[in-house]
Amino acid sequence: IAGDTVSVSSGTGTFDNANVGTGKSVTVSGITFGGTDAGNYTFTPPTGLTANITPAALTVAGPSVSKVYGVADPTLTPTVTGLKGTDTAASVLTGALTRATGSNVGNYSVTQGTLASNPNYTVTYTPGLFAITPEWLSEGPEFERVLDRM
Repeated sequence: IAGDTVSVSSGTGTFDNANVGTGKSVTVSGITFGGTDAGNYTFTPPTGLTANITPAALTVAGPSVSKVYGVADPTLTPTVTGLKGTDTAASVLTGALTRATGSNVGNYSVTQGTLASNPNYTVTYTPGLFAITPEWLSEGPEFERVLDRM
């Protein structure tokens, strides 16, 4: 009404949960009136409000690791950035990274393999590098066998 002095505080909208979805219910609360004429008004919070929650971006990078020829492969642990709230890589990701097949000295790509996130994230993957380095032989029976083959 013209001439009334009324202010409205901003409230909050709350989803029923934090999971991705469309048309999710939103509850509004915390809106209050202030000012000299606030007592002349009542507020009924809106109902039937909906909004969408879209997936958050998650960046997953394969590790750069190496091993000596003939030794077991190390664990391939990704670097993960972009987790929200209390989420952890263990609570969000399933599956495992893999590396390109090969056992000879050389470089191999670390691929996403079966690693995937829950629907609350969209994953961008950056491959890692897996290097197999030569085994260095010292003098002894194995060294002698290698020399005999040369």
